[in-house]
Amino acid sequence: MNTASIRLVALSACMALCASSCQEFFTNSLASGLARSSYTIPAGISVTDAMDLLTESGSDPQVAQALVPVLTDAVEGATPGTPAYDEAASALVTAVVTSSEVSQAIVEAILLIPEDWSTITEEQEDAIIETLTSVDLSQAEVDALALVMANPPAGGMSA
Repeated sequence: MNTASIRLVALSACMALCASSCQEFFTNSLASGLARSSYTIPAGISVTDAMDLLTESGSDPQVAQALVPVLTDAVEGATPGTPAYDEAASALVTAVVTSSEVSQAIVEAILLIPEDWSTITEEQEDAIIETLTSVDLSQAEVDALALVMANPPAGGMSA
């Protein structure tokens, strides 16, 4: 290859990298082997920063899972009934729902339900139950939800 060809290839590669997001490059490309397999979240991260991180990650279940212990600490450190507690509790529920991918299972189950309930077959019922029970929560996620359920946020929970 001559110098001009090498420069053209290098320029094309740089433009491709700039055109795609970092996370997309490492998860949906030939570089997927270089993607992170786990995330370390600083213990002192604020609830707002934690939720910004989750949003910036595109609601990555691995990022959400890494946020669960940090947000659990935030809930345990806040006084129930205060705005700080409500924010931390809502963020914790969001992280658990995102990390467990329960939303996807619920959507899949809803799509299995026939328009006319009276026509539902035993196979469809089994498929719906199997879909919903496929959600796997870690012990930390179960404990986090139990913690929030003991003192739900004033405005309710939304994920």
